[in-house]
Amino acid sequence: KAPLVHSYSDRMGGHYEKVIPLVSTENKPLGVFRIALKQSAVSQQTRSLLSWSLVVAFLSFGVATILVYLFVDRGITKPITEQATIAGSMAAGDLSREIAVSGETEIAQLGSAINTMSSNLREMIGKVKQTGASLGDAIVLMTGATQKMSQGARRFHQL
Repeated sequence: KAPLVHSYSDRMGGHYEKVIPLVSTENKPLGVFRIALKQSAVSQQTRSLLSWSLVVAFLSFGVATILVYLFVDRGITKPITEQATIAGSMAAGDLSREIAVSGETEIAQLGSAINTMSSNLREMIGKVKQTGASLGDAIVLMTGATQKMSQGARRFHQL
């Protein structure tokens, strides 16, 4: 009572046959519905479908690979390379450069952090220079006072 699929061969070649029983509304057998196909036709269709499936799969893989490459190159590799170059010049002493930051990605946050670090280093170097200049002025004053005290001590000693 269930559909049956079987294969057979005759002088015309191999065949696949599906037999579907037909029953009435009272569940009485009325006959069968038979469908037969040549194995060569089925094999040719299967090979053709498999070939097209492989072509589509390879094309899809190629397109996906190109899209991933472009995303990684534009979204990750180039910004990190640019940031590394600018950070290298900052390490060499050029604190005037800044990283162009756009978006709110982790890479943009890294660029902002490097810009903040550069700004803080410029500020610290300015304070160190200012402190050095003030220290130089203090040394000049102390040298002058020491020379005056030394001259006064010599005069006192000569008396």
